[in-house]
Amino acid sequence: MDKEEARRLKEELNESFSDEYINNAGLLLHRLAEAFYRENDLEGHVNYVKFIAYTASWCLKRKPFQLIEGCDEKYLYVNETFALSLLLQASGCLDETIKRI
Repeated sequence: MDKEEARRLKEELNESFSDEYINNAGLLLHRLAEAFYRENDLEGHVNYVKFIAYTASWCLKRKPFQLIEGCDEKYLYVNETFALSLLLQASGCLDETIKRI
């Protein structure tokens, strides 16, 4: 692969790693968690705040959203922003401000 082809491929990958991709990954994770919650009859048996806190901690440690080399800088803290949004949603404080971060 020559340098021009590698550059073009890199640009295509950066374009595919969009806000929509991140949103879809988050929605999938949320749907899977909700399905597990319902299927295992966990209503009233799980400490929701603790669950969200551990999930946020896991996101910060494991960094589930892996960035493609050379992607836009606005995605640099995507895992941290996702963890923060989980915590703010759980506390009822999520607003338009965090959506712009």
